[in-house]
Amino acid sequence: MRTGAVSHGPRGMREAPQYEYAQQDGVNIVRASGEIDLCTAHVLQELLEEAIGNGRAVVVDLTKATYIDSTGLNILIRVHERSKQHDVRLGFVIANASMHRIFSVLALQKLFDIFPSVDEALQKVQSAAASEQPTDWPSLLAFGS
Repeated sequence: MRTGAVSHGPRGMREAPQYEYAQQDGVNIVRASGEIDLCTAHVLQELLEEAIGNGRAVVVDLTKATYIDSTGLNILIRVHERSKQHDVRLGFVIANASMHRIFSVLALQKLFDIFPSVDEALQKVQSAAASEQPTDWPSLLAFGS
């Protein structure tokens, strides 16, 4: 398990994000908590790219994330496309109402497979990764159509 914390500068009292990369039941899980923004998103990107490079299934657990800016969202979209290129199944866990609102306003539920719990995400990505047939997962290319 790899963990990392990023501290913020003098911008005020903010919840410093924590990132964790672990494996559970053969699935790579990247957990993020706190605020994901321009100052911290690079750590999330590194962990997600490592997770995609090391497996066939990845769960991105944003249960404890409280905020994500456009930098973080851009990273999630790029990682989603990279996972498709490498035939890695990717699932997102969002249980926080404010994070749900951000994803809903941007219609990202049409692009990402979003689950209310880690257990549900694990089950879905495991079964998709075990399947021999290609799945019809959403693509950014089809998003605009």
